[in-house]
Amino acid sequence: MSDDHYGDAARLEHVRSNWNEFGRRNPISAIDSGLPTQDWDAFFASGERVVSGLLDRVREAGMVPIRGAALDFGCGVGRLTQALAARFERTTGVDVAESMIDRARSFNRFPDRCEYVLNDSPDLSRFGNGSFDFVCSVLVLQHVGPTLAQRYVEELVRVLRPGGVAIFQLPSALLVATSLPNGPDGMPSSYLAEIRLTGPEERQVIQAPDPIALTLTVTNQGSTVWLPGHQIRVGKRWLYADNGRVVEPEDDGTRVALPGAVEAGASVEVVLVAATPSRPGEYLLEVDLVQEGVTWFGDHGSPTLLVECKVVEIEGSALESGGQTAGIVPRMEMDGVPRELVSESVAAAGGVVVAALDDHSAGPEWQSYLYVVKKPRRTSDGRRWRWLRRQPASEKVLAPAMSSAGDAPVLQPPPARNSVRRCLR
Repeated sequence: MSDDHYGDAARLEHVRSNWNEFGRRNPISAIDSGLPTQDWDAFFASGERVVSGLLDRVREAGMVPIRGAALDFGCGVGRLTQALAARFERTTGVDVAESMIDRARSFNRFPDRCEYVLNDSPDLSRFGNGSFDFVCSVLVLQHVGPTLAQRYVEELVRVLRPGGVAIFQLPSALLVATSLPNGPDGMPSSYLAEIRLTGPEERQVIQAPDPIALTLTVTNQGSTVWLPGHQIRVGKRWLYADNGRVVEPEDDGTRVALPGAVEAGASVEVVLVAATPSRPGEYLLEVDLVQEGVTWFGDHGSPTLLVECKVVEIEGSALESGGQTAGIVPRMEMDGVPRELVSESVAAAGGVVVAALDDHSAGPEWQSYLYVVKKPRRTSDGRRWRWLRRQPASEKVLAPAMSSAGDAPVLQPPPARNSVRRCLR
């Protein structure tokens, strides 16, 4: 096994472990933190809106998808898969997390034409070339790491039938936050805030694996306005109450954006929803502000909010049955792949990027795109595509079949791997 394959397998196991935990705890908040945490009707209704929007983008790009077989890559609990199943003859949802697949199967309203498949491989080798007429993936590739994301992009195009359409979302680069200005006295006094609980300041009792939801009031105590371009967010970390030690991971990626500009002295209200430690016990939830990619306010002397929390287990919970990893908080990681490398991966598998549309689903700190890809039936010179299997699985490429004159195509080396990663604490 090559070093690259081993690295992909290890990374995939890390992703699987995190998303299995999200699936056991509260998949709704992991997939879309803007939705009520237990409102499954609203959850699946949002999937209908997303799929309708994706198909609109495809049509706007001048294509009409064949309503045959559809693939939802990174399906989670089936939010988009169920919407696709209502529109396509056959739909397959694929995910790396067993807990997500189990829930998706329990919600399946179309068992005769919709199936869910657990895929624990760093490719889609369980599916043959050209298996699907339509492929989609939203809010997935950004969480698997840049190398795996590029490999999966190639696989999404490989399993697409000639004449088929794929649409997927992937961040490209972190936007540079606008620097906070110094105060009137020339000192860096902008990193000052007050964070307080809205309502009684009492100890929170949470039943594992439920997330904690806190309504917070954030006041700008600095001397300058906070603008959206400053990319200031509410973040948190868990501490053990008895010794103040950090519960790993220190930063699980949970962020809440402020609702617009905040003038000096003004206050805004935000709701922070976060995963809780899985081991019962006494904890402190430390809440702070962060300027993405720059600094945490607490590092400049701004007071953080400490919330006393008690995590309790409930009878018959996944915690008692060993379903969760004791003490672990799942981590939400974000990576991007530069647009030019995405285009190279698409081309390496025989696809063509028809459109790269501006996308804001990854958050305002990311430059993100919604890629619309087609799989041509023939190359520009009229030759059909065929799959070359002489190379190892991790290096497969598509190339035109040899012409009648016998001239073999020139195989290009795999594209260079590169990435950008969100700055975490």
